[in-house]
Amino acid sequence: MPRAATPMQSKPPPCPQFPNAGLLEFFGGDLAASAPNVPPPAAALPAIPGQAAVAAPIPIASQRSVARRSTSPHDKPGASASDATSKVLPTGQRVHVMNSAEFDELRRKLQMQTASRGCRKRKKEAARQQKTQIQELQAELARLQDIEAQTKQYQLRPIESLLKELKTHQDEVADLSEKGQDAAKKELDWINVMNSHL
Repeated sequence: MPRAATPMQSKPPPCPQFPNAGLLEFFGGDLAASAPNVPPPAAALPAIPGQAAVAAPIPIASQRSVARRSTSPHDKPGASASDATSKVLPTGQRVHVMNSAEFDELRRKLQMQTASRGCRKRKKEAARQQKTQIQELQAELARLQDIEAQTKQYQLRPIESLLKELKTHQDEVADLSEKGQDAAKKELDWINVMNSHL
């Protein structure tokens, strides 16, 4: 007796293979969490005869999110040093953050500039003092040269002329002394008169 033919059972469609599934596993992401809008796999739906299983596409937003995470400069071993030593302010301006080597170099330059300014200041003060001393020495030299010229003139003059000049100076001194005595006597008389009226 011929065996009854068993009805053909439809095989469940294969699980859809997502193109970025390996990338999501590398970053520790969950396929369902990364693509919340992905429709359930075709195995969960009733099989429709004559319909082939089609892989559900991943939304573009999820693909962009994964691409951003995969291209982050901090995840790459060859990230540029400028990205690691820069900081973005709340205003949106990017500023450079110095490392220890750059800070030491800046401090060394500042110390050299300070020392250079101090050296120039000391040299300027020394030059000023030297200039003042030179001016004082020049004035003293001029005075000594004048005395020397007068001495030479006296040496060239005859003795009679020198004695006459000496007598003239003595007369002037005596006259000044007499005038001083007269002035002192008048002042004393005026004081006595004022005291007598008190």
